[in-house]
Formats: sequence, C-alpha cells, structure tokens
Amino acid sequence: MQHKTPPNFFWLIASGICSGMAYLHSMDIIHRDLKPSNVLLTSSGDVKVTDFGVSTVRKTSENITHNPGASSAEDNNKVNNSSEELTEELTAETGTYRWMAPEVMRHETYSNKADVFSFGVVCWQLLTRQEPFAPLSQLAAAREVGIKRCRPPFPKGTPGDVEKLISQLWHEDEKERPSFRQVKNRSLINIRDAVEKKRGWRKFMEKDKGHKVYPG
Repeated sequence: MQHKTPPNFFWLIASGICSGMAYLHSMDIIHRDLKPSNVLLTSSGDVKVTDFGVSTVRKTSENITHNPGASSAEDNNKVNNSSEELTEELTAETGTYRWMAPEVMRHETYSNKADVFSFGVVCWQLLTRQEPFAPLSQLAAAREVGIKRCRPPFPKGTPGDVEKLISQLWHEDEKERPSFRQVKNRSLINIRDAVEKKRGWRKFMEKDKGHKVYPG
C-alpha cells in the first residue's frame, strides 16, 4: 500500500526547501533544477538544497538594493563564485522536464519564478509520493505542462491550504507566483498552524497511517 505523507513531515520538508530557496534568491541565485533528488535530509532533520551545476546569478529588482540573506561580503563571494553570473535574458532550456516551468520549456524569457514553479511540483510530489505525470516519459510530461498547460491532479482530501499554495506556486503566469520569501512568511505559517491543529488533514490521511520511514 502506498503510504501518504504525514502532515508534520510535509511541513518539515516544504518549509526547509522554502527557507533554503529564499536564501538563494536573496543572494540572486536561480537554481534552475530544483527537484527531489537535489534535496537532502540530514540525520538531524535539516533540509539541504544541493547541486548548483546549472545555477546562475542574476540580479532581480527585489534584491538589487536589499539582500537580507547575506551575512557578509565574504558570504556573497562564496555563493556567487559557485554559480555562473549572467547579464543577458534567461531563455535556455535548463533543468529536468518533470519539474521544469512551462516558460523554460518554451524557451521564453524566465526569472527566478521558474524555481517557484519547480517548488510547486516538488510539494505536489511530497504530498502524493508520485512522479508528476507518471508513467509518461519526460518529454510527454513536458508536453502536458508546456503545451497543454496541464498540472498533476490533487488527491482526494488534499487540505485546502496546501492545494491553494501549490496552485499558486505552479501558476501559468510567473507574475502570479509568490516569492519564496512570501511563501515562507505567510503560506507556510498557515499550513503549520493547520498541521498543529490537525485542521484539514483528516480526510487526506484516512485509511492510511504513517510513512514508510517517518511515523505519523
């Protein structure tokens, strides 16, 4: 039987990824390949975003004059030197199809909001423990998102706050997607409160108990 992800575990991983990505974006880094295999969980429960092989540094209007994530000039240099710094528009098809934003698939100009889309797919996968558009091939999955503008379906009983958040994260219009800072400071707080009060998760978890690794 496919176990469902317990609420506490969902919040732990989603909030950890969001915090890491908010920091990266505050440093003007666009990851460009956010997916489950690039997220690690330590034995102490800390979440780490990894693999910056295709990341790029690009200034955004949000960060040109404000960089709250940087603790020092030395920290800036450490991060910036690990990525490619670009000044031209981003249009290259970079990333992995199942988690790639539609504007990236279509070779349109994109921004750090492409990472937000990928985070939405990661959250959906964390919720369902399924690959998006499986068993379709990577290219077929890309057609579903990039051409047909489809999204993976939500399972029955998905908590309203979670469905609302993911729908915002993978919105077709990147301008409608929230920033990681906004998600961290608002949406995930609502989800945390719902988890603590066990609000909205009963139907999602019924007829299933726990997680194959982490008990619920």
